[in-house]
Amino acid sequence: MKRIAIALALAAVLALPAVAGDAAKASGAEVTLKGWISDSDCGAKNANAKGADCVKTCIKNGAKAVLVAGEKIYTIKGDGKAYMEQAGKELEVTGIVTGDTIEIKKIVPAGTKA
Repeated sequence: MKRIAIALALAAVLALPAVAGDAAKASGAEVTLKGWISDSDCGAKNANAKGADCVKTCIKNGAKAVLVAGEKIYTIKGDGKAYMEQAGKELEVTGIVTGDTIEIKKIVPAGTKA
């Protein structure tokens, strides 16, 4: 019985960083994510170099700009047209995440030091 309690306590301690990371994203903390600019109509489908022209067209036609980071899609807060030229490039985006929205503070090509 004592071993089970110790094992459960250890599992809870090891899971804490993952839960804390999700809580930080939900609470409005500044985070850096690697991803692609896309649009709300096509989402992850155009989160690549080949989808750049479609992303630009969709945003010009009224779709919202989004950031596709892994399996997660964040709506970009503010004027998404400001980020259209970043479509088709893998990026490192630093911003404040609140729920499914990101307010971008800094955006650089992935792998650069800035």
